[in-house]
Amino acid sequence: MSYAAIIPTSYAQWRVCIEQRCRQPLTREFCERRLAALRDAADSHTRDFRRLYGESHLAATVSWFERALAEAVSAPAGLVSVSSGLAPHAG
Repeated sequence: MSYAAIIPTSYAQWRVCIEQRCRQPLTREFCERRLAALRDAADSHTRDFRRLYGESHLAATVSWFERALAEAVSAPAGLVSVSSGLAPHAG
C-alpha cells in the first residue's frame, strides 16, 4: 500500500481515518487540544508534521479540525459526529 493511499486528501477521508481507523471520536475537547498543538509552531509534533507532510497538508489538517470542531459544537448533547452521521456517544 502506498503512502498516498493512507494520507487523506479530503475532509471525508480524514474523518474516516480519525474516527474509524484510529477510533478517535472528534469531540470538542479533542479538536480543541489538537488545534492548539497544530497552531503551536514550537510544538515538536507540529514541527515533525510540517517536515513530513508539508505546509499545505498542515493547513488542510487545521481546517479539517476547525470544521470538525464546529460540527461538534453544533451537535445535540449526547451525540458525537461520525462519518456516516450522528450517533449516540458511547462513553
